[in-house]
Amino acid sequence: MKSICASIPAVAVLMGLSALLLARPLQAQQSQSAQPKQKPIIVVVERTKAGLQYRVDSQPAKDLLHSLSVIERRRGPDCPVVALLYPRVPVEWIWGIEGIAAKAQLSNVRVFVVFPDTGKMSEVRLLPAVPYSTNPDINRDPLGIR
Repeated sequence: MKSICASIPAVAVLMGLSALLLARPLQAQQSQSAQPKQKPIIVVVERTKAGLQYRVDSQPAKDLLHSLSVIERRRGPDCPVVALLYPRVPVEWIWGIEGIAAKAQLSNVRVFVVFPDTGKMSEVRLLPAVPYSTNPDINRDPLGIR
């Protein structure tokens, strides 16, 4: 009888410790999911008579890489970036904006083409490159959707 009574407190302590250990990861998950979504960095690229004009969070930016790097240091590499490209911006900027953001250590980038006449915009999703051809395989879907 003594050995059973002596082991009850030990079992209770072990159960309490295991409950604490199991509760910690759950609390960490809840606190991460309870964190508000981070406000995105808004990058606007327009073509003017003087060349390309950049605005980062509504502020003019002469050096886009520097501006994004400063924000990345404050807000971290996972901070979302929304790039708005106006129609007169060269098509290469669809890839260029992601490259500049990557150099600034920002990895969460979404690119949109803005249509100011209609008040709409469309997201551009970059897919893997395929070899140049005038006869590409139109039945092949790089994402496997079709």
